Amino acid sequence: MSVSTIYDAIMATARTVDGLKCPLERPGSLTSDLLPCALVVVGPGTWGEQAVGLKRQDRKFILPVYVWPLVAGEGPDDGLTRCLPLLQAVGNAFLAAPTLGGVLDQSLKLSDGGVRGNMTYGGTLYWGFEFAIDVVEKPTA
Repeated sequence: MSVSTIYDAIMATARTVDGLKCPLERPGSLTSDLLPCALVVVGPGTWGEQAVGLKRQDRKFILPVYVWPLVAGEGPDDGLTRCLPLLQAVGNAFLAAPTLGGVLDQSLKLSDGGVRGNMTYGGTLYWGFEFAIDVVEKPTA
């Protein structure tokens, strides 16, 4: 396994959610045809040995999901209404793939930061949410 293998598996799992876009390359901005959009951020990790000769890496991946631009005149319930079904669908997709299709040798840990109206991408504010995906990798090399 490798960081890039886990990254790809997270993107592949996110792509199973109906209507969620997961572009291969990060766009400069999110146009309406790219929304809702999920991107993977490789977060902090801890490297070490679990036992003599057995390497281990604990890493956090962040999956921000940008759902809809924050629009003047819309109330807070408008953004929340757009986000809630997708929040549930993304969570369900990862619960259905706890080892990311066999990429991990133990189940991932999943948490979310709730629905927010202050997510920025390309200078624009969006309604959305973030999942934190904690994984343990035991590299073979």
